[in-house]
Amino acid sequence: MLAHMQSIVAASWDAQETLQVESAWNIMVHSQVLTASLFGSFPRPDLLCAVPCTHARIMKWYFPSVNSSRMVNFALAVNPRLDPDPRVMPAIDALWSRLVFGVVNHTNYDALRERPVAVSIETKRRGEQQSKAEVQMGVWHAAHWAFLASHVKDRLATLFFLPGLLIVGDEWKLVASSYVNGQTILFLDRSIGSTNSELGTLQIMAVLRRLRRWVEETYWPWYKREMLGLD
Repeated sequence: MLAHMQSIVAASWDAQETLQVESAWNIMVHSQVLTASLFGSFPRPDLLCAVPCTHARIMKWYFPSVNSSRMVNFALAVNPRLDPDPRVMPAIDALWSRLVFGVVNHTNYDALRERPVAVSIETKRRGEQQSKAEVQMGVWHAAHWAFLASHVKDRLATLFFLPGLLIVGDEWKLVASSYVNGQTILFLDRSIGSTNSELGTLQIMAVLRRLRRWVEETYWPWYKREMLGLD
């Protein structure tokens, strides 16, 4: 673990010093943090997956006024095929038949067609406007809430918030949104650590593991109950 953290810190400093673009940061640093935090040294198929989704566009059905550039970079999503409950995939198939374009999200991105998004992650390189990242996250969350609300109606009140992560260069920030009277409220933002130090990287990993627990213990059970009709 220590060697892995040291490797991440070294990559973070290298990306910063060489003025790497956003996509390079995603490959060199952010994806390594996600893998190490969520899956350890030996990644294997898991209920939770980290999906690169830079080209995932919001379906206008759920957010008609959306700008096509309002996308995020990663999503922590659930792979229902790895849920041991044999009822899950038939329920997903039934849900497909009722949903727009046969996808279980507010985006029709192929890699997320059957994997419900739980946590969204937006990245920018250091020096880029954080406000732009905040707008992108706000729009993405608004579409996510609209998708859920269109299917569960008033039962959406039982899901209290959706978390997200904003990453600007080496700094990671936790955000969250709630849905009140048909409006998305985005709460910004709490720094959780920096990949420029081992301590900061350890803090980020701890938060990611807590988010994993939230997906497994709160979001996915809620989704199965309210979206799939499984008690």
